[in-house]
Amino acid sequence: MESAIVFPVKKKKRISIVGVGKIGISAVNQLIDNGLKGVRFIAVSTELHAPAMSKTRSRLVLPTLVSVTSDNAEEARSKISHALRGSDLVIIVAGMGCVAETIPILSVADAARYIDVLTIGVVTRPFSCEGRNRVKEADSAINTLLKSIDAVITIPNDMLIKATAYRRLSMAEANDRAEAILVNTVRCLSDLFIEPSIINVDFSDFSAIMKGAGLCRIGVGYADGKNRAGVAGKASALCPLLEQGISNSRKLIVIISVNPDIMPCEIRDGLKAVTDMTDPDASILPGVLFDDYLPLETMKITIFAAGFV
Repeated sequence: MESAIVFPVKKKKRISIVGVGKIGISAVNQLIDNGLKGVRFIAVSTELHAPAMSKTRSRLVLPTLVSVTSDNAEEARSKISHALRGSDLVIIVAGMGCVAETIPILSVADAARYIDVLTIGVVTRPFSCEGRNRVKEADSAINTLLKSIDAVITIPNDMLIKATAYRRLSMAEANDRAEAILVNTVRCLSDLFIEPSIINVDFSDFSAIMKGAGLCRIGVGYADGKNRAGVAGKASALCPLLEQGISNSRKLIVIISVNPDIMPCEIRDGLKAVTDMTDPDASILPGVLFDDYLPLETMKITIFAAGFV
């Protein structure tokens, strides 16, 4: 009797998603509500009631005066690093601009650096209408964060207003849209290593691009119909969230998300629409994922751009 052939199961990477402060914890709650599985969720805040609002099992409350020079810093680092133990990838999710939330964000970054794990921040920058001081605090915190972790993907809220489709949004709707982009960005990163794919993204290749990448930007494009690949690719490369385009980016990860009915020529056309707008010497890592949340005929292309010169 012939024995059945058993193919080895590819070991999934251990991903920790850390929601920091009100915005980060709210984003993590959405990811949980949306059914994201196969990752570890952690909520961190300096406010006692904030973690209680979290749907995560792991919740950490840090002292309000934690800093790299305070007596509480070592205790905070130990507490967070213990929660992150065993991770292959840490994703820190937060909204920048509030001093009270900057403290725990930097504490998580310090702990991640301490255990030497690939760490990516996904953060929003406040709307300019929220005040000059808040924007200044956000920029200062992002610059500090860049010194502690490998990459920081910034989502500039003002760019939502510049995108024609969102100009008539109320402030509440604009905040909801900003949070939705934050959630979708984190989900796209985690899906690379936990969801079925047509073209896999190897973790070592991903790490080679993201390790020490510094400031990163994201572009997203959607399209359906006969020429959806080219249209989505061009839309992602011209996405206002990229702020300055991708022509001067030397490191890019291009993710095509579709339902299963994609043809090889569409993968080619989608990637070509992006690469035609990049430097010929840029390092480009492609991936193609299944996305059950997309309408059947819709294609989404997401660009993570880094290495700006």
